[in-house]
Amino acid sequence: MPITKAYACSCAAPPSVQEAVQQSAAVFSGKVISIQEKQGLIFSSADPVTVTLSVKRIWKGEPAQESRVRTALSEASCGYGFQPNKDYLVYASQDDEGRLMTTLCSRTKPLSAAADDLAALGAGKAPDVSGTAAPLSGAGANTPMRPVYLAAVFGVSVCIVYLLAAISYGGTRTQAHGLQLPESSRLPEEEASSPRKRPSGRSLPLLLFSLAAAGALTWLVSLLVG
Repeated sequence: MPITKAYACSCAAPPSVQEAVQQSAAVFSGKVISIQEKQGLIFSSADPVTVTLSVKRIWKGEPAQESRVRTALSEASCGYGFQPNKDYLVYASQDDEGRLMTTLCSRTKPLSAAADDLAALGAGKAPDVSGTAAPLSGAGANTPMRPVYLAAVFGVSVCIVYLLAAISYGGTRTQAHGLQLPESSRLPEEEASSPRKRPSGRSLPLLLFSLAAAGALTWLVSLLVG
């Protein structure tokens, strides 16, 4: 009587290719380039293992050219046993933090044994050569309107800061020099004998200060809006 291995992991019948694609957040093929296990003295069969793959073809999702997939350390906890430098067809779901993960119960398998899956999946597409994974959800995605939005924030900030600085500087000058008579109440002799005032030369410093303050404010807003 042949002896077979028994595992604590119990899987239902594997879904069809179409069902597996629908249930997955990402489906892709790739070669394992690194496997990172938990470091320490105490281990559990459920400890996460992070597998980095060089993605070759994509059928669902937008994984990066180098993507990380998590699985359990041991097959006893339904972890998939990836091997270095081997090619795989990966059906990955997402955990609560949006990270890709796969299990022994998925249709993930060596690429050499995935002929039926590849025939059903079709040609697929190449990964993004930029190497940056596009978000699987809308969170954190930049919209085309963001540069326009930040430019508007910067322009409004310059105007507000410059106006406040000018008002503050004007009030300081009035307190320093005392209350002056308006031009219309001066006598002609007083008008003639009074030397014309030159511009204070404070416009440029005020403008530079406004630009710097507005730039800092715009940077802060860009951090807050993500």
